[in-house]
Amino acid sequence: MAPGMASEKPFKLLEEFTEGKIGGFALIKQAKENPDVLVKDIAILRPDVENSKSGSVFLETYDFDTFKREIVDPIKFLQEHGFEKFIPALEPVWAKDEDGEEKGFLIMKRVRGVDIEDLEKMSPRIAKEFDIFLSKHFEIESEAFKSGGDIISPDILGLTETGPMLSNLMVGKVSGDKEEHVYLVDLYPMKGSKDYFLNTSLEKENEIWASVISDLESRASGRYDFLSSRSAFKKYLFELENFKKRGGHKAEKAIF
Repeated sequence: MAPGMASEKPFKLLEEFTEGKIGGFALIKQAKENPDVLVKDIAILRPDVENSKSGSVFLETYDFDTFKREIVDPIKFLQEHGFEKFIPALEPVWAKDEDGEEKGFLIMKRVRGVDIEDLEKMSPRIAKEFDIFLSKHFEIESEAFKSGGDIISPDILGLTETGPMLSNLMVGKVSGDKEEHVYLVDLYPMKGSKDYFLNTSLEKENEIWASVISDLESRASGRYDFLSSRSAFKKYLFELENFKKRGGHKAEKAIF
């Protein structure tokens, strides 16, 4: 994948993907010759609100560098920080769509299974995978608070009429799997807004995530305690409090 090298019609026959929930940022199609593969056409991006002078809510056209910075690099970051086994095998592609417009695509193994929102019960093995996933989510955000850098983490929090819960996650299989696993199926957006974390209250964050963890425990029917998630969340609150006190700046290192 390189700038200025967009492929002309790089995909074989595609057909509409009509299963599951479609997000607002990508158009999803499946390979007609191989239904185990999805092609995600990244239709729009969010501008970097904190650094951009643009007042636009969305970017309907974007260049290669923006695609790399906003999608490819964050995915690589997650893969290198413990989320690789939770992300279906994928390949980013810079290509031309059917209208000749250059844009980014994600060619991704299809997950067949159940959305977390529809998962009524889970086995202790799957509960442990969720525990590991959520712990890593809190850990990388805690590290971002300390570094003062970009806050890159999976977009997994859904706010519903009945309260907060996890979203963009599935329990299922990709081709080649012998067992079901937890998969992150929506890989954009992944950059959190510093303004959100600076303005949110610790009480609000505690209420939201305590509810999410309790919901997971109930789906595990009391057969698994999410101790790792609860421990990582305590550190998350501690680092968030310090982050807010520093106004979002990097933590100073101790000199001894």
